[in-house]
Amino acid sequence: MNKLLKLDIKVPSEQVGSSKYAIQLEITNLGDKKIYLEDIDPDIIPGVILSKNQSDSLSELDELEFEKKEVVEELELQLAQAYQKQIFIKMDVFTKIIIIYAQMPELIAASLTKSKPNLNFPRWAKQAFSIKEWDDVLQLEETIMSKEKDDSLLKKAFSINKSKLEKVLNKVSKAQTIASTSLSHSYTLNPKETISIPFHCRAPNLYKEKEFDILFNLKFRLEESNNVFHQSSTQRVKFKASSFATPLGAALGGILGFLIRFIFITKGNWFDAQFWTILFGSLLIAVVFGLFTNSSSESKKIISVEGFIGGIILGTIAGLFTENIIEYFEKFIPK
Repeated sequence: MNKLLKLDIKVPSEQVGSSKYAIQLEITNLGDKKIYLEDIDPDIIPGVILSKNQSDSLSELDELEFEKKEVVEELELQLAQAYQKQIFIKMDVFTKIIIIYAQMPELIAASLTKSKPNLNFPRWAKQAFSIKEWDDVLQLEETIMSKEKDDSLLKKAFSINKSKLEKVLNKVSKAQTIASTSLSHSYTLNPKETISIPFHCRAPNLYKEKEFDILFNLKFRLEESNNVFHQSSTQRVKFKASSFATPLGAALGGILGFLIRFIFITKGNWFDAQFWTILFGSLLIAVVFGLFTNSSSESKKIISVEGFIGGIILGTIAGLFTENIIEYFEKFIPK
C-alpha cells in the first residue's frame, strides 16, 4: 500500500541538555479522501513536552478535538502522579531512602535548571493509564484516583477535568459529522492539505553528550472507513551535556580530591577550622575551574572540559592541589 501521509519532522540537529527546544511536525494528506488523525503526540521524545500548539486555520470541530485531547492528557498525567504516590507510600523506610538517593542527581538538576524533575515512570504503566474511551476514565478513576484522600488536591483536579471532558464531548457530538466515540481523534485532514503542529519541549538533564531518536507513529482513519492505519517517521538529534554537568562534576570532584589529599597526604585533624576552610576552598576553586572550562558555552576556550565525568576529573585535580593553586595565584594577585 502506498503511503497516505507525508510526515516531516523538523528539529535543530544539535541541542543542549535541559534547554528548551521545538519540534515541528508537518503532515500532508497525499490521497483524495479526508483523513482523521489520532494520537499525533510522539511515541519517543527526548525530555518532556511542555506545550503543543494548534495548527492554524482549524475548523470548529478540530478546535474542540484539540481541547478534548488536552484535557485527556491532563487526566493521564494526574493518574500517573496518583500512582507514583501510592507506590511510594507502600515502600518501607529503607527503600524510600534508596529511591530518594537514586533520584538525587535528577532532583539537583531540576533545581539548577528551574524545571520539574523527570523521574522514571514505567512504560507499561503509561500504556495502562492511557485514556481512549470514556469507560477508561471511569475505570481508572475507580481503581487509581478513588484511593486518594477526599481532600486531596489531586483528586479534586481530576474531578474538575472529568467534568470539563464531559462538556467538551457534548460539544463534539453536536459538531462532528462522523460517528466516533474515541477520545484520541485530533484532526481532520482534507485531501492534499498540509498542517504543521509545533511541540515545545524541554531536553532531558544530561551528564554527557548523547544522541536520541524522535519517533512519531501516527494512527489515522480514512473517510467512510473504520480501519485504523499506522505510519511512522523518525529523526535523530544530538544533545550536548547540560550546562550544569561540568560545574556539578567539578564540585563533587573538588570534594573528592580534598578528601584523598587529606586522608593520604596531609593527614590533618578532622572537622577542625582548617579542615572546613580548605574544604570550602577546594570546592570553590573546583567550581570556578568547572565554569571556566565548561565546553557547553558557545565561547571558545583554550582548555575545554565536557560533561560530568570531565568535571569530576578537573575538580579532583583542583582538590588535590588546592594549596599549590592558591600559592600560585598569590604571586600574581597584588595584596
